[in-house]
Amino acid sequence: MIDPDAETRRPARGAPRLRKPEEITLADLSHGRDLAACLVLRFGEKFLPIFERLDSECTTRERREDMLLRARQVASGVIERRAGASA
Repeated sequence: MIDPDAETRRPARGAPRLRKPEEITLADLSHGRDLAACLVLRFGEKFLPIFERLDSECTTRERREDMLLRARQVASGVIERRAGASA
């Protein structure tokens, strides 16, 4: 569970600093999903909600990256058409 007060607390001496949630990459989420899948297989369904959440987050992030790529492709085509029309 994410601790809402974690930003204001000082870490224990020698403890590694945690990254902010916005710095979690798709690779991080995929790795977590892989681990959660192994936990489900080894220890049963009690870990299934964790797997489901990570899987959902991976899917959402992948869709977003796909849409950003598509938007760039569309914008590139618009720019090229406008440049050709003004020449």
